[in-house]
Amino acid sequence: MSPGSKDNSIGCRKVRAQFSALSDRDEGRLGSPERNALNSHLDGCARCTREYRLHTLGRTALEAAGSSEPIAPDSEFFVALRARIERGPAEEPAPTRGYVDESWAAALLLTARQLLPAMAMLLALIIGATVIWNGGSQGQGEVAIRPSELIVLGDMYEYRPTADDVLETLVVVEDRENGR
Repeated sequence: MSPGSKDNSIGCRKVRAQFSALSDRDEGRLGSPERNALNSHLDGCARCTREYRLHTLGRTALEAAGSSEPIAPDSEFFVALRARIERGPAEEPAPTRGYVDESWAAALLLTARQLLPAMAMLLALIIGATVIWNGGSQGQGEVAIRPSELIVLGDMYEYRPTADDVLETLVVVEDRENGR
């Protein structure tokens, strides 16, 4: 199977679950077709390849730590390390078609793409219900405002009080002061 072929149905999760079986030295744990499918996926998926390399590096480090032999780098190690540092970080290859990206970011983006239309529709329903609710209460008639409120709120409602309104307001204020 080539990395771009259409029969690559193995997903990243399945490949990651098989890392330990793939890195085992025992060939009997994985069959040849399964091993070929996993290797084919690793050839085409940069993310899984990087994770597999980290997995094998971790296993190698654990094996080396458990070894009784002293470990020392060879003379070419530091030359290669300096050259790699000077090159800078390696660029990741573009994702290959035919493989499913199963990262959290991809799942979040897919979820957001599905939820945004539903949330927009819900918002439209809420706004529509609010307009209908408020529009229905205004159609029943205007709210009565007492003359004393009209004088206080005159600027807001562009209302010019008449002499009768002022006299009525003074009567209301005097009644409140007298406790009636």
